[in-house]
Amino acid sequence: MTAMTLLDPIDDITIRNRVGERSFERGVQYFRAGAIFEARRQGATLKARCEGNRAIPYRVQATLGGHGVVSARCTCPVGHEGQCKHVAALLLTWQTRPEEFVEIEDLEASLARRSKGELVALVKQMLRQEPDLELLLETPLPVPGQSRSAHSETYRRQAAAIFRRTGYTYGVVDEIAQALLAIIAIGDDFATQGDLVSAAAVYVGVLDELRDQYAAYDDEEEILPGVGQRCIDGLGRCLASESGLLPERERWLRALWKTYAVDVALGATSLSRRAASTILDHATPAERRLVVSWVRDELLRARDNLCRAELREFLLDLELDFLEDDQFYPLCRETGRYARLIDRLLERHRLADAIEEARQLDDDLILDVTNTFERHQHLADFERLLAERTATTTNPRILEWLQRRNEAGGDLNGALAHAARLLDLRDSFDDYRELRRLARTIGDWTALRNLTLAKLRGRGSRSTLIQIYLDEGDVDRALELVSGSNAAPRGVAGSDFRLALEVARAAEASRPRAACEIYQHYAEHLIAQRGRNNYATACDVLRRIRTLLASLGETTAWENYLAGLRQKNRSLRAFQDELELAGL
Repeated sequence: MTAMTLLDPIDDITIRNRVGERSFERGVQYFRAGAIFEARRQGATLKARCEGNRAIPYRVQATLGGHGVVSARCTCPVGHEGQCKHVAALLLTWQTRPEEFVEIEDLEASLARRSKGELVALVKQMLRQEPDLELLLETPLPVPGQSRSAHSETYRRQAAAIFRRTGYTYGVVDEIAQALLAIIAIGDDFATQGDLVSAAAVYVGVLDELRDQYAAYDDEEEILPGVGQRCIDGLGRCLASESGLLPERERWLRALWKTYAVDVALGATSLSRRAASTILDHATPAERRLVVSWVRDELLRARDNLCRAELREFLLDLELDFLEDDQFYPLCRETGRYARLIDRLLERHRLADAIEEARQLDDDLILDVTNTFERHQHLADFERLLAERTATTTNPRILEWLQRRNEAGGDLNGALAHAARLLDLRDSFDDYRELRRLARTIGDWTALRNLTLAKLRGRGSRSTLIQIYLDEGDVDRALELVSGSNAAPRGVAGSDFRLALEVARAAEASRPRAACEIYQHYAEHLIAQRGRNNYATACDVLRRIRTLLASLGETTAWENYLAGLRQKNRSLRAFQDELELAGL
């Protein structure tokens, strides 16, 4: 048995769970297109290159074990956690064609058996092929058991060199991103070894250079901001883990703050929001006050009104927790921070005041404070507050929330009442189906059904009634609503034909002539709209009519109808062509 057979096979479910449904489906397309090449296997790790949307292929790898995927990553902008379509394509290739993977020796083992002279020669050869790698000679690298001080300027110089050598030509953004991600990977390796100071030096260095460069590039897909977010997330992890390194933490926070300020000045949001949330999540109270001083200084310099508004919002977020109640509550009301206001009231055990504040919120806002009451274990009090609005609210979200709460708590009659109100508000088939489900659970559906259908008929809820009759197998009632006394679709045109066609399909077995009449109206409508696509669809419908009339023994009626249709539209050459192509 070779080493190649030792890995457990993987199935579609494993791949879907790893990358997600959307990436899996797109990965299938890449796999079928043969996008994976240079496939290699190194122990339990699969490696390859993958053709993507950019000129430079991505490097992708995945490590298998324990009947699944232990880890994965890709050099595409969203592939650092191994949940992209390129990883999916790699795994699908291994699943289907494992023989394509050339087995190679483990890198560390391969290097370990070489002499120092061989390693020096190998490095020289690499530098001949890639001279830009010479910058790595000055770079502290994560080596187990060795400590070498890392400085952010070292990595910033490397990032700057990448921007200089690639220039500003079209399509170069992806190349820059891949090169920057390779540097960021050094920081990730430092973090894995527990050297967070060195890891942060890498993130800060790349982020500082990226911040000064990314606005100059045509980057509609925001690939470079995506790289910046990787650095911000890395700094967030460092801030979360290192609480005692005050000088270092200040440098990390300043890098985040500068990124926020530059992004806001540019009118962007992708980096500023990530940087602001990272500061708010991880800065200590003393550090927040320091950031407040930076924001106030920037406010004095800012001239753009939108920029100033963003800065003031951030300042408010930073300062809220330091304000006394007499300043805090009015400011929250003024700026719409109702959840923050109610959160503090509940922290102060002022439940009645919190309920009163929530009562003042309109229907569109009140559900935004749900989690606040739940977090303080006052969800039942909040539910009673919402129940006060049952009879007057026109917001379906409130009724849906109350229905779920009632049903979860065993109050099926209460849930049924909310479902009935929802049907009154929206007149939708989905609401009718939900009402029916609850009523059947209680055991009292027949009387309620008759009452509900009468109300829908009284309101003229034609579309909903048609869907109900179709769902419940009452094809004749559905046909009555679709067809008038002359069996023509009444009030049906354009996109409204969808329901009429559903009725026709349901009527084919029991009422084929009625189905044919609906199909005829639809075909004639399509022809009147003109265009080859409409003609082709009309021909599909005509073939259906032919089949139904043939089953009734009415071949002559079909021939007469088609002849009349040809004559009526004899000037439409494209339609005549489509008839021929369809064998009509």
